[in-house]
Amino acid sequence: MTTDPSSRPLVAPAVTAVVIAEDPALTAACLAAVERQVYAPVQVLVVGGDDDVRAAAGRAEAGWRANLRAVME
Repeated sequence: MTTDPSSRPLVAPAVTAVVIAEDPALTAACLAAVERQVYAPVQVLVVGGDDDVRAAAGRAEAGWRANLRAVME
């Protein structure tokens, strides 16, 4: 096993947008705004909220996590 950093495959940096949500109507509007951004995130995650927020995330093809800790896992 080696710890030489030059032997590890390089991974390009990637943008992830995280939206902390509670209100499904505001979540949908926020996700629409993220979609219009110039950069292209490799993933969009919605954090928190109830079943309606989770449904709004699904309609926008965004991932959903219960809390910020779950985003990092």
